[in-house]
Amino acid sequence: MKRTGWQIVTASVLGVSLSLAAAAQGPAGGMASPLPFGELEKIFGQHEGFSANALVTVTETGKAKPMKLTLPMAYLDGKFRTEINFAQAMAAAGADEQGAQAAQMMGIDKMVTLADAKTRQAWMIVPALKGYTKVPVATGASPDGKTAEAKVTKVKLGAETVEGRACVKYRMDVTPPPADKSEIYLWECAALKNFPIKLEVIDPSTHTTFLFRNISLTKPPAGQFVIPATYKAYGNMQELMMGGMQQMMMQGAGGQ
Repeated sequence: MKRTGWQIVTASVLGVSLSLAAAAQGPAGGMASPLPFGELEKIFGQHEGFSANALVTVTETGKAKPMKLTLPMAYLDGKFRTEINFAQAMAAAGADEQGAQAAQMMGIDKMVTLADAKTRQAWMIVPALKGYTKVPVATGASPDGKTAEAKVTKVKLGAETVEGRACVKYRMDVTPPPADKSEIYLWECAALKNFPIKLEVIDPSTHTTFLFRNISLTKPPAGQFVIPATYKAYGNMQELMMGGMQQMMMQGAGGQ
């Protein structure tokens, strides 16, 4: 799947780009997730905490059926958490049924992404394997520090109703503009303290929609955003899978 910069900007924090990258490459595939945090803070930073289910629909030019995923998401003081059903992600990305079954057998039917906008770091966690790996992220600035992060502003477009809720639609403008000519629109609901209950990312070949449901503006438990101390750190996703599988095999052999 072709993923442009602006699609990844929004999708990666929700776990979508990580899911699709992993699904396309297989359970042991390498992953990297650019996360320009300025845009994310602009969208969600006004809220101290919330939880919701994100219904994600990705429509690609030339494909008859859109890809759909539902991702539980939580946010607390600049930290994002998304739970990913790996088998579901593989199926949604068009992987064969055997691949999805293999993911379940390997104990990776559930994966978790954590992203911290303040420290600008992100991790992929596999609870069943009790391991995690740090995910490379982008700051939005050039490596030499000469180019600052892009400036993001919201432009009000008018009032619209989304799933029965009165919302205000905005376009997010970026300076300098993205090279891929992508566009981002969001619908904020005043009754939910201006929470963006709908988000669209449009580029020349892909249209991605995020529709947030079961929204709670109550702060989620802080423990959800902490990697358990007993979990082992790995250098990359491939090492995590291999190390975790070895541990599972050793435990299985010891139990016989």
